[in-house]
Amino acid sequence: MSGVALITGASRGIGRAIAIRLAKDGFRVAINDLISAKNELEAVAKEITTNGSDAEMFFADVSVEDDVERMVDAVVRLMGGLDVMVSNAGICITKPFLETTKQDFESLFGINVEGTFFCYKYAAMQMIRQGRGGRIIGAASVASKQGLSMLSAYSASKFAVRGLTQSAAIELAKYNITVNAYAPGAVDTNLLKELREAFVHDSQKEKPSSVRTMTRLLDRDSVPEDIAGLVSYLASKEAAMITGACISVAALTDISKLTCLLTSFEGQNIPFAPTKAPMPEIAIVTGASRGIGRAIAVRLAKDGYHVAVNDLPSSKDELEKLQDEITSSGGTALTFYADVSVEEQVEKMVTDVVQALGGLDVMVANAGICITKPFLKTTKEDLDHILSVNIKGTFFSYKHAAIQMIKQGRGGRIIGAASIASKQGMSMLGAYSSTKFAIRGMTQSAAIELAQHNIRVNAYAPGGVTTDLLKGVYDAVATEQKQENSASVSTLAPVINRDSAPEEIAGLVSYLVSKDAAMITGQSVSINGGSFFD
Repeated sequence: MSGVALITGASRGIGRAIAIRLAKDGFRVAINDLISAKNELEAVAKEITTNGSDAEMFFADVSVEDDVERMVDAVVRLMGGLDVMVSNAGICITKPFLETTKQDFESLFGINVEGTFFCYKYAAMQMIRQGRGGRIIGAASVASKQGLSMLSAYSASKFAVRGLTQSAAIELAKYNITVNAYAPGAVDTNLLKELREAFVHDSQKEKPSSVRTMTRLLDRDSVPEDIAGLVSYLASKEAAMITGACISVAALTDISKLTCLLTSFEGQNIPFAPTKAPMPEIAIVTGASRGIGRAIAVRLAKDGYHVAVNDLPSSKDELEKLQDEITSSGGTALTFYADVSVEEQVEKMVTDVVQALGGLDVMVANAGICITKPFLKTTKEDLDHILSVNIKGTFFSYKHAAIQMIKQGRGGRIIGAASIASKQGMSMLGAYSSTKFAIRGMTQSAAIELAQHNIRVNAYAPGGVTTDLLKGVYDAVATEQKQENSASVSTLAPVINRDSAPEEIAGLVSYLVSKDAAMITGQSVSINGGSFFD
């Protein structure tokens, strides 16, 4: 990877980790902070350059528009352009709602909102002039998805960043610029320490504020490097169809509401216990004979996994061709035939994979079908069939993979196939949408129960993908529209004016099963070209 990346607030914490990671990825990095952070910023620059990468320092106050404009101009003059803007700089003020002042509010919005706006704006203007697109990434928070007590002004500012990110994504898509944000929960930084101290101080008052707390699923806070891993993915070419997203990096007991996980007021973090195998080695991919499943199998094999590829016996020829492609490229692949809607077959498949390959570290429950019919023409047989494959098949795959992973005691990753139709009901896809909503719920519930075993459970939620399934949907819709009393058809057009390729979904799966995604669980990650914003 090459190009120039500008990271604001880079002297410590998350910003520092992002700068180091992007430099490692091959970017030339421009690191920014206030002049008061000169010593810390110099230390970051020295660490990057000592490791053989290029880093330049730029001092500016992001809440001052002229400073940001001059900083972007200086980066371009010195480093030759700008390809990635990470608007990380921000502050947090922790006070009860009734004690928050106008000055507190203005200070937070000046840096967190106006600072982000200026960075987005001047980075975009430069990227448009260059004509080669770019990536803009902002700093949201768990507090951008659920208002938190003691953080009213901070939460408001982070909600604003989400709205700004979505709006900018719509307008900038035509320039091939994606705009996304990361939304971490508790991260092991000085900011978190200050936050917890403020909570403790308030709890000792005669009339403390009402504080809503939740127990986190995993046994540690995130570390800045977890967030940097997500930024690395969002800045890569593989995230080209993700825009307007605010991706959670927070493993919570209430994933649907993304509530507060500030549980350790003493500030004592439980050390992270890595899995026995630092990198999973064996992956099952169901429905792998074509489309998204095929692309995922090829990608995981390229990533170094031994891949068990599954489909129905009727897909024997396609599955054997996939196996040949993987093995001829130096990978390891074995074929396993099973109908995922039959529990005994799924259980036997998992057992056979373990016997043949030595274990199971990743399960990608990709197999699924789509029935495209108006709601009033969908039959009980249609519903029973799609529920059996999409929901039961996913449930059986999750269940028996988890049982094996727990036996092994080294954790694992389970990935399901959601859809844009899991987040927004769609006409002519009533039965399909219901199954995909169900997969989201199942993914969240499984994530809660399996976290204690160091098993992460997530799903990918694509929009239109260039596969035979999508062609079938388009054909069915076109046929219905020719009918005299056709169903009302609604569409969600992507702001990036194309469908995704299967390889782009595979890139997201590659990230979700990697160690970089260790703090992501219970999520259904949208990859839809901006058709729908969470």
